[in-house]
Amino acid sequence: MARGRGGGGDGGDPPIAFIPPLEGPFAQELSGSDKLSELVKVSALELARALCRAVRTRALVDGGGPAPDYWLLVTADGSYGRVMADPDSDDLTILHAMEPIAGAPELPVVPPPDWARHW
Repeated sequence: MARGRGGGGDGGDPPIAFIPPLEGPFAQELSGSDKLSELVKVSALELARALCRAVRTRALVDGGGPAPDYWLLVTADGSYGRVMADPDSDDLTILHAMEPIAGAPELPVVPPPDWARHW
């Protein structure tokens, strides 16, 4: 599974979202190109929100920021917020949220560092 930015594990298109199996870490990867965005006419975040609501799961979406371990967690109700994944884990273990997320009230909230507050 690819982590961070820059492309899928096979050198193809960058991942759009990581979606967990019924139990366990994020193991399913949804990848696509700019053509997918053009076809569905929504952003990767909006696509992940629709998928999560439809199949009642959660997903991690690249937040577009400079830090590879900061993601957007999309929950089964479609709510989302920034989270930090464990940089030492290969299975995208979430350490904490950077803001409260309605669909993930169990996550501890740790505000982001100053440099990451506005992205």
